[in-house]
Amino acid sequence: MARFFVFLSVALYSLYATCEIVVVTAPHCRFCEAFEVDVLSHYHGALPLRKIRKEKLNGIVLKRPIVGTPTILFVKEKKEYDRVTGYMDETDFYRRISAFAQAPDCDIDTQKPKQGVTMPYKPLTPEEEYVIVHKGTEHPFTGKYWNHKADGTYVCKRCQTPLFPSDAKFDSGTGWPSFDDAFPGAVKELPDADGRRTEIVCAHCGAHLGHVFRGEGFTPKQTRHCVNSVSLDFVPKE
Repeated sequence: MARFFVFLSVALYSLYATCEIVVVTAPHCRFCEAFEVDVLSHYHGALPLRKIRKEKLNGIVLKRPIVGTPTILFVKEKKEYDRVTGYMDETDFYRRISAFAQAPDCDIDTQKPKQGVTMPYKPLTPEEEYVIVHKGTEHPFTGKYWNHKADGTYVCKRCQTPLFPSDAKFDSGTGWPSFDDAFPGAVKELPDADGRRTEIVCAHCGAHLGHVFRGEGFTPKQTRHCVNSVSLDFVPKE
């Protein structure tokens, strides 16, 4: 099933806009094989990804020739934006994706598939599905990130889209992660079903995050994105 997600991502490539990841491989490359097994076989990111043999690479403007494999190209508008040559583990790979997703013109809204097409996302545990899909709420002071203080980026659990910078996080004393700002266009606000609150969801995949409150006086921005830890992953700053 994990391999199916990778091949489906490749098949849907033409439906996506400006930004993509291209993994350049070569025959009998043991580092390519290891990268395939350890990372690509269960890729669950939101950006489209495709693999191609070095000798068949065309249609992309490179900054310099490909001299080793695997080479992971981060491509924007058919031009190389960044690259990594050699094996990367999963943590480093998703850290680079997170940074690339924030590149100019790599807006998350442009990465959505056409209507009626669903991009495969990271598999969820029952607890994660309860919050992210069914709009539940975790108990306060129990989540992984309510008192988390490291520097980096908080990303969507389901699609790995960057949502909140760590410097926007503050201690609200509520027991849930609180942020007074989000990356532009990353978070969508919706009227909550209770008719009183404002729900916030990932603008890319619609995952339930929590609620937003204003005018409470916690920070000068007068905004508190109250987020369930279970809706988030964290990418540390390099």
